[in-house]
Amino acid sequence: MKPVLWIFVLIIAPFVIAKVDQWRKRGIGDTWAWWKSENMPYELRSATLFLSEQDISTTQPVPMHGRVDQVYQTKNGVLIPLDTKLRQVNHIYESDIIQLSVYRVILSHKYKAPV
Repeated sequence: MKPVLWIFVLIIAPFVIAKVDQWRKRGIGDTWAWWKSENMPYELRSATLFLSEQDISTTQPVPMHGRVDQVYQTKNGVLIPLDTKLRQVNHIYESDIIQLSVYRVILSHKYKAPV
């Protein structure tokens, strides 16, 4: 191997790799900070936004409708409905569970995907 190539491989290449790694970490760092500030669950970090502020409805098994805040789709195709609540007390009510359950039924019938 030529000496110039050895100099490049042993000296210059590690600096280039380190700089690229810094740029990568800076971009990911901003994303991670946002995920943390939003309390983004780990399962949603690699998912894509499927629906946002959309009216959804179905007639099966009975007529139902709602307006979902967000629906994410995982890499495996699973749909995850989200409903954001702004409350003084961090508490899950039975009505919240019913609301998400209705969204689950609507989404599974409308998009024929696991929810």
